[in-house]
Amino acid sequence: MHTIIYVRRSYRKSGGSDVSDEAQVAAVLPLLPAGGTHEVIADSVEGLHRSGRTDQRAGYQQLITRITEGSVDAVAVYELARLARSARLLLPLHHAMESRHIPLIVGVMPNSRFDNAVGRFMLGQLALAAQYEADFGSERMTGLCRTLFEDGRHRGGDPFGYRSERDAHGRRMLVQVDAEAMVVRRVWSDLPRRSFDEIATLLN
Repeated sequence: MHTIIYVRRSYRKSGGSDVSDEAQVAAVLPLLPAGGTHEVIADSVEGLHRSGRTDQRAGYQQLITRITEGSVDAVAVYELARLARSARLLLPLHHAMESRHIPLIVGVMPNSRFDNAVGRFMLGQLALAAQYEADFGSERMTGLCRTLFEDGRHRGGDPFGYRSERDAHGRRMLVQVDAEAMVVRRVWSDLPRRSFDEIATLLN
C-alpha cells in the first residue's frame, strides 16, 4: 500500500516547529499501514506563500493527478486545513478520493474515518470552519487597511509620492512629497495619450 503524505505551510518562519514539514510528516507516520511505502508531496517553499484557499499549488495539483490516475492507495495530512482552507476545494477532492476507495488519514484525528455518513458530515463541517477562519481573517485585514486608509494612514512601505510622519498621538501618517507627487500627476495626465513604456521613456 502506497501513501502520499501531503504537507503545506503558509509561511516558513523560525519558531514554527510545531507545524514544520518534518513535524507534519512525523505526526502521520505512525498511522500509516504497516509494511507499506510512502512519499511526501510538499507545498512549503522558503519565501513563498502557499495559501490553502487556492488550488494554484504545484504539490496540490500533483496530488490531484496522482489520485486521478490511481497511483496512490491512501493520502495522509497533518490536519485537514493543510489540504485546503476552502470547502469548494476540499469536498470535491474528498469525493474524488472516496470514489476511488482512497482513505484519508489525518494526523490530529487518528481514529477518524471519512467514508461514512458521520465522517462525511464531520469533514464538511471542518471544511466550512477552515473556510470561515480564512475568510474572517481576510475580511478583518481588509477592514483594518481600509480604516487606516480612510484615516490618512498606511501599512507597509511608503508609496511613491508620500513619506511617513508621526502625528501628535504617535500614529503613522502619510504626508505628500511635492516633487514625487508632480511625477504621479504627470503619469496620470499622460496615460490617456501614451503607453506605460512611452511615459517611462519620457520620465527617464
